[in-house]
Amino acid sequence: MEQESKVYRRIIHLTFPPENSGNPVMCHLVRRYDITFNIVAARTTPGKEGYLTIEIWGEEGNCIDALQYLRDEGIIVISAKQHVSRKDELCMHCGMCLALCPVGALSIDPKSRLVLFNEDDCTACGMCPRVCPVNAMQADSLSGMNGMGS
Repeated sequence: MEQESKVYRRIIHLTFPPENSGNPVMCHLVRRYDITFNIVAARTTPGKEGYLTIEIWGEEGNCIDALQYLRDEGIIVISAKQHVSRKDELCMHCGMCLALCPVGALSIDPKSRLVLFNEDDCTACGMCPRVCPVNAMQADSLSGMNGMGS
């Protein structure tokens, strides 16, 4: 009996050097490694450096090979885990962030009426830190993706 493969699902930030921005690496990623991806945010600088935040999923071995392919192509690959975090002691549960969250990582608890944040569902788009009036939602500046628009 064949063993089922484990599904791999991650949010990652990619930084494309200018010499690679025009190449069809994302097309190769899908064709060669049989993975699926969703673009969360994208930006290209005037110098042609590209920034892409994507969610990828597929068979674990294929995804790991695909990420190595990106690195081999000179693309910087950074996991989005912990990119956006919340300081619970600062949150006043105003709900400003709720309407902007494209993936539902922020929600309201129907009983307590408190804003809940599920970091595992967060795609690190950076919208919530922009609107939080008390800076409870914070973007990690290590990824270089701050200020990146969708």
